[in-house]
Amino acid sequence: MIELVARLRDDGNLGLSEVAQSALLALAEQLESLAARVRAIETQLLAWHWQNAASQRLETIPGVGIITATAFAASVPDPAVFKSGRQFAAYIGLEPR
Repeated sequence: MIELVARLRDDGNLGLSEVAQSALLALAEQLESLAARVRAIETQLLAWHWQNAASQRLETIPGVGIITATAFAASVPDPAVFKSGRQFAAYIGLEPR
């Protein structure tokens, strides 16, 4: 995709009408902007993760990455308020069938 956008910007000789080329360039700019915003959010999450001991402990669980660990650490209150693992599972929305 990056190569296609570069060709659109450089020579624009892809056999497209001017309107189609303009529309594709506008979409490419939106995608680039969105990608930059995602990278900024990932940087913020990583910084918060390294400052939070609970998030770091959660990341050691197999299958739990930084995004899941930070989400749990940020959204779950003091774990001592839960009487059991079942109560915690119900709190986060995991229910038996």
